[in-house]
Amino acid sequence: MSFVRNKRNIWIIIIAFFVIITMCVQTIPKMQYYTDIKTNDTKKLFALIKKYPSYPDAYLLLAEKYKNTSPDEAAIFYKKAAEIVNNPNFTAAMDENIASMYMNAGNIIYAAKYYSNPTLIKYNIGANLMLANILTICGRFDQAIDVLDKFEKNTFLPVLSSEPDTFIRMRYELFYKIMSLVDDGSSSKNAVLQAKANVYYRKGEYDRALNLLNQYMMASGNIPVSLLLKIYVAKGDLYSAKKYYIMLDKYGKNTGTMDDFSKGLYSLAINDYSNANNTFSRMVQKVNAASAGKVYREEYGWYGLGLLNMQNKNYKEAANCFNKALEILPYSYNTSVKLAECYRKIGDLKNYNKYNHKIKALLTF
Repeated sequence: MSFVRNKRNIWIIIIAFFVIITMCVQTIPKMQYYTDIKTNDTKKLFALIKKYPSYPDAYLLLAEKYKNTSPDEAAIFYKKAAEIVNNPNFTAAMDENIASMYMNAGNIIYAAKYYSNPTLIKYNIGANLMLANILTICGRFDQAIDVLDKFEKNTFLPVLSSEPDTFIRMRYELFYKIMSLVDDGSSSKNAVLQAKANVYYRKGEYDRALNLLNQYMMASGNIPVSLLLKIYVAKGDLYSAKKYYIMLDKYGKNTGTMDDFSKGLYSLAINDYSNANNTFSRMVQKVNAASAGKVYREEYGWYGLGLLNMQNKNYKEAANCFNKALEILPYSYNTSVKLAECYRKIGDLKNYNKYNHKIKALLTF
């Protein structure tokens, strides 16, 4: 039985090798062409569209030019490319590009709209995780869990379908169909387990979150240190939290946004206000390059400083911090809840009512 399986795997590898070679050889001229076009300015790209109005690649290149400066303009070009190609998988890939672009710009409502493409929802793990994350940010925890529970299978849709050339796309599809024969879907299942644990943490159901993380750790062999630290801090189990804090602290400067945020929360929980302030203050430092990761790092930093000021009963300054966090991520349910609480504490009923209405709107958009 194992001999038959090994023989089958060898044939899969051989076929995959020849498919890769074919794709590389036949796409090298096109890759060189793309390199030349990408160095051109926007005026030359518009001239290219005028000359070849039904050439989807030109619209994709223009979308790339505009995606960081004008998401709405870039979305028009992605949609135009989708209209020309007229293929449901390609359209889904364009919608994922548009969603990612709006996500980077902080417009998570538009991002949710495009991540909700039915093809993406059915097959694409990345789109499901992003949509669940957006719903979680907006406080719609049950819907986020529902999205993750209904996910069927990852078929590598973005790579498979974002190429406008039909024959190149077919070769990619063949390649990924071959690769899917040896894919048991475990990586997707593990990603869903971890994502669901994060949703339950944000919802306040800490034991359910820990149960899912135990399943995740047994299946993957990985330890989600940052999330475990946040959960134990939220539960008030500072003895367990300390173990994960020490693990994170060993990495020093080689930590990400959520690692630093989790460490700041632990410092706050043990009343080490100086360390918490230093951690969160470093996170809000301005960065030159714009990216979603750096933008959200700043948002988490302001949120942490808001929590710090709340704990010190400095509600006015806490409100200022939460407002800065909302400037970056206007649709955050947690930040809106904390801001409403601050305004209630300082007796600002006008703003308290304003953010109570916003909280209700987030749950019903």
